[in-house]
Amino acid sequence: MNAEWLKEITADDLPDSYREMAKIIGVNNTIALALHYGGLPYYFQKVDSLLQKIRDDKIRQEFNGDNYKALARKYDLSEMHIRRIISGKEKDNGQVELFNQT
Repeated sequence: MNAEWLKEITADDLPDSYREMAKIIGVNNTIALALHYGGLPYYFQKVDSLLQKIRDDKIRQEFNGDNYKALARKYDLSEMHIRRIISGKEKDNGQVELFNQT
């Protein structure tokens, strides 16, 4: 691939699927991602799911043995959700099991 003419590419030259990305991270970075990940099915998780582990770790650190309600209010979660996080029974994918497995 000719690196010289890659320097002349603008966002308008890119396919629709790349234009929005180029507006956010720039044409050069978009091309770099396309060169690295092109042809691969790649999924970007929502930021909330990326930050969930950090949030859950903070909740566990702030837990004093009896402050379920305060943590629920602080993190805008239900008290039951806080209890699941504290107990370690929170599913990584955020889904509750339909059937208990023994």
